[in-house]
Formats: sequence, structure tokens, C-alpha cells
Amino acid sequence: MSAHISAETAKMVSDLLIKLASDEVGDEYAEALKLFLVKKPTWQPVETPEAVVEQAVAKAAPSFKVVARVALKATASKLTKDCFIGPRFYHRTVHVDHLFPSQSQAEIAGNITALKFGKGATYRQVAQSILGTCEDDFGMLAKGLIAGGHTIALPQIDVLTERTDNGENTGLRADGGWNCFFAANKPGEVSVIIMNRFTSQPWSVYVRNLDVVEPTLGYRFFFRNLDNVPLAE
Repeated sequence: MSAHISAETAKMVSDLLIKLASDEVGDEYAEALKLFLVKKPTWQPVETPEAVVEQAVAKAAPSFKVVARVALKATASKLTKDCFIGPRFYHRTVHVDHLFPSQSQAEIAGNITALKFGKGATYRQVAQSILGTCEDDFGMLAKGLIAGGHTIALPQIDVLTERTDNGENTGLRADGGWNCFFAANKPGEVSVIIMNRFTSQPWSVYVRNLDVVEPTLGYRFFFRNLDNVPLAE
């Protein structure tokens, strides 16, 4: 009985013979063919740059869980000097007025998501986790947070503290723990607004730059536009 192969198979065999005869890749194809003939794996799949980055992010990014999600109405623009003032506040750093524009921005309605990280993370690592990136440059991280709509306007932080004072569970810690909000200040720049208070005491307000490295274990972090991350059970 005469053997018969299809034209497509004949073309593949011809292509293989050409590659086996090649000075550049002949040895590589010969070794792969030996493995193939004994049904062993030949070439391993090549990881794409995107896959490599994804694996690096998953390995380096601190884990977090969602502890609360609060719906906020739209807030109007407000003078920065009028944010975080009155009897509800004990301390307000002057850096709020120095770093942020004199007029804080208006913000549309949306959900604020409160996150708790499983281990201490720098502010840069928190930003990297939110954006799903290994990017180290603080300027690029700030732009990513702003472009993704993850930053929070000062008037909305004001509203959250007021609702917390009224007894609502907003996710804000009121036991001395720190609550951190990434807020846009100058165009393309982000600072971290930190609020803390003890039960029944007024709030204290601080500001940090993204490049500050300090222990953040137990801190709460608040972001907009993370509705796709489910609440922890």
C-alpha cells in the first residue's frame, strides 16, 4: 500500500527540512525534533511582556481587602481654607493650604471604597496596587491615580468625616488609626491627606507626599472608582 500525505503536510515537512538545514536554527530544530519524536515537550511557551509585568505585580503588590463602600453625592467646589475647620477638627496642618490650590475642585457623585492592607505598605506600593503596575516613578503613579479617577476631592473628605461623626459606618477609623486619602493638588501631582481621631474627639489632619516611607500597618486607604473590587466577606 503506497503512503499518502496531504499537500499541507508535505509543505510542513519541506519547511522543516529547510529549517534543519539552516546554519542559524538547524541545531535548535534538530534538538526539538528529537524531543517531539519521543513525545516530550519541545519549546516552552514564551511569556509576553504583559504576562511578565502581571506576575511581577502580583508578587510585589501588598494584598488588600475592601472593608466598606460608601455612596457620596456630588460636592461643589470649595475654598481650601474652608475645608477641615470648625469644632470637629483639633489640628489642621498648614500644608493643606500650602500644597493644594486655593479653590478645591468639585466632584461628581460616586462610591468611595475603604481598603485595609494585609501588611504595611508604602504609599507608593499602595498606588501600585490600585493601578496594577510596577511603575516606580511617583509622577507617573500620580498621573495614573488622577486619570483613573481614584483621587478624592477635599470637600468629599470633609463630608465623610461629618457622616462618621453622625454615627454612620463609613469605613473611617475613629480609634486613633489613620485614614488616608490620595488627593490631587497641583496639576499631575498627588498628596496623601491623613485624618485621625479618637472616639468622641475632634479630627487631626496631616499631609504626606507619595515618596514618604513610614509604617502603614492598620491604616485605611480610601479611593474612588474601585466598584469592581468586591467587599470582603
